[in-house]
Parts: sequence; structure tokens; C-alpha cells
Amino acid sequence: GTIRLSQGQEVKIRFSDDRPLTRIKVGVGWDPARSGHSVDVDSSVVLGNSQSRDHDLVYFGDLTHPSGCVVHHGDDLTGSGGLGMNDDEMIDVDLTRVPRGKDMLIFILNIYRSDERGQCLEDVRNLYIKLYDPDSRKALFRFDVTDSAQYGSNTGIVIGAAIRRGDGWSFKAVGRGLKVADVRELARESFYYV
Repeated sequence: GTIRLSQGQEVKIRFSDDRPLTRIKVGVGWDPARSGHSVDVDSSVVLGNSQSRDHDLVYFGDLTHPSGCVVHHGDDLTGSGGLGMNDDEMIDVDLTRVPRGKDMLIFILNIYRSDERGQCLEDVRNLYIKLYDPDSRKALFRFDVTDSAQYGSNTGIVIGAAIRRGDGWSFKAVGRGLKVADVRELARESFYYV
């Protein structure tokens, strides 16, 4: 079954028989905290170097990394689900194509135009990230943010990160909320919390 991760836990990105998993599908989801209200949460991936903080960003405005290692499947404006495995947003990752100068893929979520809309993480619930084997479409790992209200007026979250460890990769459940103006600020700040 799916391994449920707790905040701060790190696991190797491998099959249950310990073979390395080179491709993953990442799903994220959320629900509005109040019925009848939509909240536009955007998922993005920061491809970075832990030493230099030099990074690239894959998000709703630029859906594919030039290397082809990360492909984002588009923006869900409401949290209504229905993509792929009923997740709100889906991202394909080919770990074999991640450029050698990048050793981290940081998965971040932020509320689009949070200031303008007066929304924060208290306005969402059931926030999660899942990692799938893309061939079997089976969820291998899942991390649930169990209480969005604890993030108060924060408008973004570093939810998790894939980290290159030698010749393999691991996934760390982070779950760190931040008050940010937009996705680019969240991308810059994300390195400090992995």
C-alpha cells in the first residue's frame, strides 16, 4: 500500500523491492475550507542547487523544464480534482533527465493572487502531495498537511522535496508554510526549509 509520511520524514524513491524508481508522477490536491468558495492553489517545482541556490522554476506560466525532466500538466483553478488519479494538479518527473547541476526538486504550493483575493492557507483543507509509479499508477508515498489552520495567514507552503543523494534520489516531506507575495518569492525562499 501507500506509505504515509510524517512531517520531516525522508524516504528513498524506490520500488518496494529496492529497485530505484527513475520516473515519478506527482499529484497534489486540496479542497476549499468553506463550501461554495474556490481557492486557486498553484503547484510548482523549483529545480535547484543546494549550494548556490541557483534555480529554475516550472509553474503554470512555464509548464516544461528545458531538459524535459519536469512536465506540469496544468492549472486547477478551484480544487475540484478530476485530473489523472483525482488529484487537482499533476507533474511528471524523469529523474534521469535532471541536469547534473541540480540536486533538488522542491515542490511548492501557493495561493494565486492571495493579497488581492484576501486568501491564505486557512482557506484550504485536505492539502496533500502523492508520488506515483507512473507505469502501475500506484501511489507509493503520500504526505498530508493535517491541519492547514496551523499555517494561519501564510500564503505558500514548501510541501516536499526530491533530493539527489549520491546516485539515487530520496523524498522529504517538508510541510513548511510561508507568507509570500507570489510563486517567485516562494521559490527563492524554499531552499531554506528543505
